[in-house]
Amino acid sequence: MSHIVYPAHFLRLSSICLGFLIMFSLQQAHAQKISSDDLLKQALYETNVQHHYEKAIALCKQGLALSPDYLDIRLLLGRLYMLTHQYDLARIELSRVLAKQPNNADALTYLINLEMQDKRYDEALCYANMALYYYPDSVFFILKKTAALSAGSKFDEAMQVLQQSMKKLPNQAQLHIAYLDQLVTAARSYQDQHNYIQAHAYLQQALQIDPGNKLILTYLINLEAAYEHYDEALIYANQALQHYPDDPEFIRRKIGILISAKRYLEAEDFLQQLTRKDPRNAEWRKLATYVHLQAARDYAHLMPQYQYNAVLVNDPTNREALQALINLYSAQNAYPEALIYANQALQYYPDDTLFLLKKIALLDAMGKYAEAYPLTARLAAQYPGHRELKVHLLDELMMAGRAFEQDQQWDSAASYYQQMLDVDSSYLPAYDRMIALSLEQKQYNLALAYVRKALQLSTNPEPYQFREAGILEAAGRYQEAAAITRQLMTAHPQNLRYRQAYLDQLLEAARADMQAQQPGQAVEDLQMLLTLDPPRAEALDLMINALYQMKQYGAGLAWCDTALQYYPQDKDFLVKKAGLLEASGQYAEAARLLANLFTRYPYDTKLQNSLSENLFLAGKQFAANNQTDSASSYFWAAIRQQPSDTLAWISLINLKASLQQTDSALWIADSALHYIPHVPELLMKKASFQLAAGKSKDALQTLDSLLETDPHNLAAKALRDQIRIASYHQAIGIDYNFTSFGDRTTPPWNLASLYYQRLPHWGSYDLRLNFANRNNRNGLQGEAEVYWNHDSSNISYVDLAFAHDSLFPRLRAAYTFTHYFRKGWQADIGGRYLNFDSSALGSAYLGLGKYFSDYWLYAQAYLTPQNKQLFGAYRATLRYYYSEQRDDYLNLIVGTGISPDDRSRYFGLNKWLSLSATNVAIGYQHIFRGQTIAGLTLSWTNQEIAQGIRQNEYDVYVHLVQKF
Repeated sequence: MSHIVYPAHFLRLSSICLGFLIMFSLQQAHAQKISSDDLLKQALYETNVQHHYEKAIALCKQGLALSPDYLDIRLLLGRLYMLTHQYDLARIELSRVLAKQPNNADALTYLINLEMQDKRYDEALCYANMALYYYPDSVFFILKKTAALSAGSKFDEAMQVLQQSMKKLPNQAQLHIAYLDQLVTAARSYQDQHNYIQAHAYLQQALQIDPGNKLILTYLINLEAAYEHYDEALIYANQALQHYPDDPEFIRRKIGILISAKRYLEAEDFLQQLTRKDPRNAEWRKLATYVHLQAARDYAHLMPQYQYNAVLVNDPTNREALQALINLYSAQNAYPEALIYANQALQYYPDDTLFLLKKIALLDAMGKYAEAYPLTARLAAQYPGHRELKVHLLDELMMAGRAFEQDQQWDSAASYYQQMLDVDSSYLPAYDRMIALSLEQKQYNLALAYVRKALQLSTNPEPYQFREAGILEAAGRYQEAAAITRQLMTAHPQNLRYRQAYLDQLLEAARADMQAQQPGQAVEDLQMLLTLDPPRAEALDLMINALYQMKQYGAGLAWCDTALQYYPQDKDFLVKKAGLLEASGQYAEAARLLANLFTRYPYDTKLQNSLSENLFLAGKQFAANNQTDSASSYFWAAIRQQPSDTLAWISLINLKASLQQTDSALWIADSALHYIPHVPELLMKKASFQLAAGKSKDALQTLDSLLETDPHNLAAKALRDQIRIASYHQAIGIDYNFTSFGDRTTPPWNLASLYYQRLPHWGSYDLRLNFANRNNRNGLQGEAEVYWNHDSSNISYVDLAFAHDSLFPRLRAAYTFTHYFRKGWQADIGGRYLNFDSSALGSAYLGLGKYFSDYWLYAQAYLTPQNKQLFGAYRATLRYYYSEQRDDYLNLIVGTGISPDDRSRYFGLNKWLSLSATNVAIGYQHIFRGQTIAGLTLSWTNQEIAQGIRQNEYDVYVHLVQKF
């Protein structure tokens, strides 16, 4: 095909020139602020001169960031994406150009080329049409469109476009050249598809336009020779030699055709002419020798043929000689040779019925039914009442179609079968082939159309009804197929084939319903099937599966029992029954059934796993129902099946623990670790039971073993820390409270405490020394605290403090009794006593608390009488425990009034009791390695210091404890 240069090429050349100009202006550009035009120039330079495409892409993107609607930059970016093979991105950018400027010729050209390159010919055609809308007389875009049509095998449309364009633009030689090229391209395409008729027609049309075209003549010669049409090939060879009499290639082709056609006498004569014309040419002498030798080999035993050939040399139209040669060669099965003379005879006697029949017979014998049937059709049209000719024509069409079927050329085969129907619209064998052909291509609707047409024509519809059912079955329309087959089965009960087909179709329908997640419909189909064929194993299996999917386990078990009546030892049905028993929660029954099966198949690991699973589930079920003996028995049975079953071991251990059988649970944990050592859950269980039994050292050894294999196990670390913490029975601590005042005139207060704590088994006691510095005065106080655990639910708290300085009360005494209820509730009741130099105060104390997951909410009330009035102080605490350690928490405290438990202020309670106060505090405390506790609390108090006068007070409280 010819290639046309479009102005886009000029654009590229101009871009290169522009790139060279940019080289001289780059230095000035750096000194100025870069604009979109500058970026375009740099990008063109990097593209056309340096070929740095990635750098050019970056420059284009930078330019588009400044000027998103700059189409020249976006067009260049699309081209760069094409150069870097980023075709999807190129499409996006070029499409954006077209969105802004639909008539942009460069963008249209790039997109056409891009789609042609990716073989997306319809998209290329779309862009070509768009281009022609804006440039209707552009030869370049016309040729682009025809190229897209041709690439998509739309040759007729391509030529129609060219014909219309040539009428509109008669002086454009490129269009005429392209039209000729298009004819040749179409011919070659059809030749590759073995479509002789179309290929020959296009080449002939091209030859009429340019009779002396060397390429077209060559293609025609090769085409005719490829199909052994030697007479036609020879005609084109002679035509070529008229235009190119001395062309050695055409001379060789003519000689080759004569040799292939076994027309040795003509070949010899032609070579003699060539030798006389050029006696020094050794090639002609060599070919003449080859022709003589080949003729001698082929006709050494055919002397009569030589005699008749001699007759034809002098009288080419001699009927007797032509007929004799055809008969002689046919008798020897030399059909190609006989066909030569049949064709020669028909040159002189084209309408002769005898020679036509001989040629038809020869073509049939050679299997060339596609070439024979046009001649037969010609005779049948000439003799319309001749039934044998019509039957022979139908047979030839059938054989031609079957030949194309064997080559899987379905369309060609269908065209021949359709011609059969054109000859005889009621010819059932043609419908049979069309049905078979449609089924081969899985065109089920088309096959149904043909079979239903055949049903209307056939006097015996039964086979076609059965065939219709088969097509419906192949199409997956099993219900419709079964309906037809059921009618046939009812009408012909003796025909077992119909009954079997009906049952198979019901089964397939049920399978399709199951795949479509319609088990209910599958059950209906299977019930009809099993009514006719109760012991059919596949149907029983599918019925059980459908009922299982519908969770109708009872019905599924009933069908399992039915199946086992027919197949009592069938493994699959027994396994399905066990599965249904398991699904319905009958784990013990399932386990018994699987145990029996496992004795028959002791090496089936799936059976063993299923048996172990059901034994375990049965144990869980018995444990949930408090049938502990049965649960223990089933857990042990599951363990015997699979000693490495961690869940079974843990469940058995938990069962023993729930029965307070700690020793037994510990023994079982040891036994489990014998089979499956280093399992973290089992090691944790063992350590917990060792700790519960008072074997702290053994528990620590077990936890150390666990952490060797699982060093990041948080639960093990926590338990180990818990054991270590539990070994601490003493502690020393220091508290410090700093109070500052908002008026900035009152000096700050300081309160520090140093204490020692002891933790015996019955509770704890503290000995504390408190030091105070207030208003430039110092004071000391001694204090003792005791926590007494009456039992797990009741605790008493006692506190006594003594001092000789007015910075502290002379005596402080406190008592609280705490009771812990279920569900995290606690209640406190108690009293406080403070003795000052000139007065004493007694307070009642009430408290109520509740744990919510990781939170603790606690409310306190202090009721203190003074001067026949009752004053109250109230405080609410919200605490969040942010770890497993109860010493790790965040505090929020709000309160009103002054509390008798507030060490930083209770020294003035006798003076300030009647004054109001509001307090808010936040605190944080954390324990480090289970041994060191550190805490910080910040508080704000708004205190009334006289009637109508208030001040703000700020406290910082630090708490440090070291356990040992």
